[in-house]
Amino acid sequence: MFLFSQKNQKGETAIFLAIVILSIVLAVSLGISKLMIKQLKMTTEIGETTLAFYAADSGAEKCLYQHRKGTGEGCHSEGVTISGTLGNGARYETVRSSNQIISEGWSPKDKTYRRIKIEWRRIEW
Repeated sequence: MFLFSQKNQKGETAIFLAIVILSIVLAVSLGISKLMIKQLKMTTEIGETTLAFYAADSGAEKCLYQHRKGTGEGCHSEGVTISGTLGNGARYETVRSSNQIISEGWSPKDKTYRRIKIEWRRIEW
C-alpha cells in the first residue's frame, strides 16, 4: 500500500488550484478580447456607413441644384443618371423622375451602401 505524506498533498492541491484559477482567467480574457474585436469592427463599419450616406446625400443635393437652376445637365432631365466620386473615394449614382430623386452612395471600399429617396409634390395655395 502507498502512503502519501501531508506535504505532497498540499503541493498537489496548490498546483491544481493554480491551474483552475489560470483557466478561469484565460476564459475571461478570451471572452473580453472577443467582445473588443467585435466592437472595433463595428466602429469601422459605422465610419464606412457615414461615408456612404454622405455620398448619397451629395448626389441628391447635386441633382436638386441642377433641377432648380435648370443647368441643362444631369438631373435637369428626367431619367438621366448622374454619378460622381467624392474626394474621400466614396461614390454616388443619382436618378430623377417626375417627382422624386433616388440617390445611392457607396463607401470607398464598397463595404457599405446607402440609398436616399426624396419625393416632392406641388402644393397649390
